[in-house]
Amino acid sequence: MDKTRTEKVSRTIIRIGRIKLQECIPVILSCEWKCVPFSSQFLQYIKKDAQNKPKTDTNTNNGDFFILQEEKQDINGKPEIRGIIFISRYGNLIHCIPDLCLKDREWKRVLTLFLRQKEIFSISGEETANILLEKSCPGMFFKRKKYIFMKNDFHIHQPGTGISQEGHRDSKQQKDIMNVFECGVKDLQALMPLQENYEREEMNQKITEKTRKKTLLKLRYTLKNQIVLACTSGDSGTILAKAGTNAKGLNWCQIGGVYTRPEARNKGVAEFLINELVKKIHSENKGVVLFVRLKNKAAIKLYKKTGFTECGFFRTAVRLF
Repeated sequence: MDKTRTEKVSRTIIRIGRIKLQECIPVILSCEWKCVPFSSQFLQYIKKDAQNKPKTDTNTNNGDFFILQEEKQDINGKPEIRGIIFISRYGNLIHCIPDLCLKDREWKRVLTLFLRQKEIFSISGEETANILLEKSCPGMFFKRKKYIFMKNDFHIHQPGTGISQEGHRDSKQQKDIMNVFECGVKDLQALMPLQENYEREEMNQKITEKTRKKTLLKLRYTLKNQIVLACTSGDSGTILAKAGTNAKGLNWCQIGGVYTRPEARNKGVAEFLINELVKKIHSENKGVVLFVRLKNKAAIKLYKKTGFTECGFFRTAVRLF
């Protein structure tokens, strides 16, 4: 009679090496919509790795990637990767942890032993995984914020054009009176007032000379590396609204920094601009995800009108000192 042998599973967290890069991609793709900023950071790492860096270099200069690995052998004779985390040099942790790992209580013990050796300042990402990581930081107290995750994963395009034929509500009347254009660094100064107002209203940030310099640098970087669309009306040339991506992954992009001037609100400007941005991202055969404050009912209504559906929660936890 055959006896069933129970294999002991060893769980470890190790710093990622070049040999593991390709093995991480299926893990990321399995839940990428939940972790687009993580995916974006990982892609930057791969690009740097391809620039003839020494084989021993597994540091992005901004932080380190670590894999959650089970030593139980799979059918290919290789350890299984259960999740990946990134810790920046400033202690900001983002993560890509599929649901399967979250159901394993033993991982909390392993994560606790690992994270107690790290200086963690913040943790952000999909809520369930975020809670697991927060509980794995004993003695740390966090200020937490919860957001609604929303996604628009429409991928049916007109053959040969890449432009969606369904799922986008275009208004010919709005097209006739509004001008949408893709922004570059040349538009930095014109966009600065909108970005500062966004940070003041949405992030409760006090605007000072010091914060203004940081905002300028951040906006310049965004204009160089992300998609940013702006909308003007008539011949005035005044920018009424802006919207763009803040992270671009393998199959998903994340929208952020959406702002409409007060005098242009409730006139369909933001809806028109979001539709244009989603169309552009869909034309690249990528889905779109974003998160929004629970109490921002107007924004939630807007995103639902442009094809987004609620799909979970995003959470941030910033350490209190």
